[in-house]
Amino acid sequence: MNSRTLRLGALSAGLLSTIPVGAIGLGDMVLHSRVGEPLRAEVPINAEPGETVEARCFTLAPLDGSDPQVNFDVIERELERHDERLARLPRILALSKADLVPTQDAEAAAAAWRERLGDDVPVLVTSSASHIGIDELGRELLRRVPVEEARPLDDLVAAEALAEHQVFRPAAGREWHVESVGEGAYKVVGDPVERLLSRYDVENEEALAHVERRLKRMGVIRALEAAGFEPGDDVEIAGVVFELDPG
Repeated sequence: MNSRTLRLGALSAGLLSTIPVGAIGLGDMVLHSRVGEPLRAEVPINAEPGETVEARCFTLAPLDGSDPQVNFDVIERELERHDERLARLPRILALSKADLVPTQDAEAAAAAWRERLGDDVPVLVTSSASHIGIDELGRELLRRVPVEEARPLDDLVAAEALAEHQVFRPAAGREWHVESVGEGAYKVVGDPVERLLSRYDVENEEALAHVERRLKRMGVIRALEAAGFEPGDDVEIAGVVFELDPG
């Protein structure tokens, strides 16, 4: 029995399909490459006496036996059927796993696809393992992103201030009230406002600003103004007196 060794630059012996040449056998694959490197391997081929086996008798095929061009056509049809607007979007075709095949084979495949798709569809040879073509793919994607004018800063601040979610609950009766306790001095009494103030240190400017916003949403500021309050007057809540100057 003759024994030869087939050197592979492909994925695995499981991807090999053979042209019938008689009875042959494949031995165990011996790897010569590491993870992240282009695959280099040897697979012993055992043939019957008198049989001549050459490397060109073997080819690589997808594990599922599918045709990439047929797969491409199927995807295009599905996109168009789902929404014709998708079919009008720009395309970039990335041929992946280029590290698993010889460079000339990858370039030949890319040339065939370019001829088929025309100049409107860039065809790139890529490999995530060896980083082939990844930078070029990134540049192509970025080049096709529409450029919009920068939004005014005020719009961005207003958008960020909006709550991501808002919960609406049945309105409850007012559980607090405002009292005038002197010239330029007011007192707000009630569990909701007292609980609010107990959570924050009003000596801290940021905390006080937050309390003021909450009081405004609760209607406390409006009630204070109805009682004669002016910005800068003293307000007492839960025994804490502070100067309230809502903006």
